[in-house]
Amino acid sequence: MLYYDEAKLVEDSFVVNDCVKIDDDYESALHWLENDFPSVTVCPFCSKTLASFQYLIENKSFTTNNDDYQDELGQKAELKTCLYCTYWQWFYEDGLDLNCYGCPDHFWHGAISKAKEYTMNMPEGCYDEISVALRRNPSLCHLIDPHELEKFIAAVFRANYTNCEVVHVGRPDDGGVDVIFIDSGNRQWLIQVKRRRSENASEGVSTIRNLLGTMFLENSSYGVVISTADHFTYRACQAVDQAHKKGMEIKLIDKGKLLRMVGPLLPDRPWLGFVATEYPDLSEIFNRKYMLLHEKVGHLRFQL
Repeated sequence: MLYYDEAKLVEDSFVVNDCVKIDDDYESALHWLENDFPSVTVCPFCSKTLASFQYLIENKSFTTNNDDYQDELGQKAELKTCLYCTYWQWFYEDGLDLNCYGCPDHFWHGAISKAKEYTMNMPEGCYDEISVALRRNPSLCHLIDPHELEKFIAAVFRANYTNCEVVHVGRPDDGGVDVIFIDSGNRQWLIQVKRRRSENASEGVSTIRNLLGTMFLENSSYGVVISTADHFTYRACQAVDQAHKKGMEIKLIDKGKLLRMVGPLLPDRPWLGFVATEYPDLSEIFNRKYMLLHEKVGHLRFQL
């Protein structure tokens, strides 16, 4: 489950997660909320440009005990979200709110997403958070326990091939096969998963030869090597070409391709719960704006 930090400017105090961070210092709190926070245009984690959605309500007016007030800016709501790693932030400004004395005052409300932190022994099945973490910090894939990485790879294939069968083998006597994938054409792919510790590592030809030996023993013509290595060596790619000429097909998936494959596992609109709870009148508006964009640039499923 993804969480968020919540910030409010209430009169002259700056409150984060119901704790007062700046007490009775309007200018300091206002500077962050009005300038630093809404001016963000790129994701602070993956540096991708944020998608921005706005909704304005101009010239809001209401009556106090004394006079009628008219605001030039009215209300403004803005959602920014990263389509790559699902980071999001929310900014709401009511230019003519009432304070505790019944006088007109500004009200700012912001929220920033965050992922719950775990130890390396993560709970079973929280693959959405693992996907988010890998998109935000690709180097984490070199730290995942190899057995947990195998289970994660199985989940990635299930997400990309919803109508196919995926089985995590992952036993000491698995013969070099970590995951078995049976596609819609009933072809059985033997998947070997390699966790490399170095970010600059390359996957060599010996891995391809080991998989070819397993494919021969298992009477299978289809194999996949998934590695957290930065790339496969020239000799490894050459071996794949030679195997293809002999009727054996091997697909190579390096760290870059793996990070693209996790797209379907990412949480769906993690900001929606917050907006629906805090601003139910605006949730459908922003959901509609987001879905229009998502239909154009939604997560593409991987194809072997």
